[in-house]
Amino acid sequence: MKNKFTTIYAIFASVLFILTIFYFGFNLYSEYSKGYLRTKTTFDQLISTIKKEPSNIRIPNVYDYSFIKMQQNGEVFYQYPSSEYDSSSSNLIKNWNTSFTIGEDKYFINADMYLLRPSSIRFYARNSFLIVFLITVITIILIITITLSEKNDSYIESKDEDIPDYDSFNAESSNITSNQPEIITDTKAEEEVIEEEKLDFNQIDKQNDEEKEAAAQIKLPSEEIKPQELEINDNNPYGLYSPKSGIGWESYLLPRLTNELNRAISSELDLALFVIKVVDINKNEEELKKICDYLSVEFQFKDLIFEYKEDCIVAIKINLNLDDAVNFADKIHGQIESKSGLKCFIGISTRTIRIIGAERLLQEAEEALIHAQEEKDTPIIAFRANAQKYKEFIEQN
Repeated sequence: MKNKFTTIYAIFASVLFILTIFYFGFNLYSEYSKGYLRTKTTFDQLISTIKKEPSNIRIPNVYDYSFIKMQQNGEVFYQYPSSEYDSSSSNLIKNWNTSFTIGEDKYFINADMYLLRPSSIRFYARNSFLIVFLITVITIILIITITLSEKNDSYIESKDEDIPDYDSFNAESSNITSNQPEIITDTKAEEEVIEEEKLDFNQIDKQNDEEKEAAAQIKLPSEEIKPQELEINDNNPYGLYSPKSGIGWESYLLPRLTNELNRAISSELDLALFVIKVVDINKNEEELKKICDYLSVEFQFKDLIFEYKEDCIVAIKINLNLDDAVNFADKIHGQIESKSGLKCFIGISTRTIRIIGAERLLQEAEEALIHAQEEKDTPIIAFRANAQKYKEFIEQN
């Protein structure tokens, strides 16, 4: 009977372990597969709420976001995490961003949302752990119970061997009958001890469950995210922005462009890079600040615009393809020349579908700017990569 019970229990425990693993994996896969639609719905609901009550913005569950940034007229009025954020490439995060106008105010919302939420991982991991832990504790109890039972049987057998031969004492059959119940009584006493031990182990099991559940708390990744810190060196002692122009230092351009390219690649978004040259702009500091202020409004992010060389400005625009970038540059070019009276040239390059480095993208935009200066009637030139040839190159390599 013991062997049969042990076999049945071993099969039952194995099946339960397998089902627990399936439960954990299936639920995580199910949430991840629905993550795109869920994050889009959540983001759309947030935008709808902001449009209805822009003065009273509430985010129902901020832990669905690894990063969210809200701007009004180019100024940040809400950001989570509160410090600067450095997004890294991850297949578990989806980037959503949009812009809209309410009255005279222009809003821009940018959010990185979890396709697989840390809270879900914690929930299913905790449930799976409790099931496995419970099976393990029950198995330990059964092992101890069977071991004690086998020792008890051995003890009874040894006691039977020590019982004297009643015939040698010429004992009556009634005397033999009177001694037999002693062995049965001892057996019951042993079973009561075993039952008491079972109760003790059940109590331990219950306490361990409570302790393990408290210890199984998993920290959200968003709490551990550390933004990249840009070192302030002797060339830029004033912080992130140049006091002369009000935009970023040239030394911060490549690190930031690298980060934005990584985000765009991981989110499968396009990215446009503009190299804007305004002739003799450094001779008029007041006019330089006006142009930089104008560009900050148009590009929406002040920290994506940088000084470059002697008379150039480099700006980054997320989720903008080449054709839209050219139209956008045409608008900027017209405004700069009409308001400042200075000659303006613009070179453009975009990521398209390429996995490209920051130095290469900047070089392409600069080459486009050189051609724009050489062409008499074309002050705006964009570098267009052959997407089809790039796909073929990737497939062959």
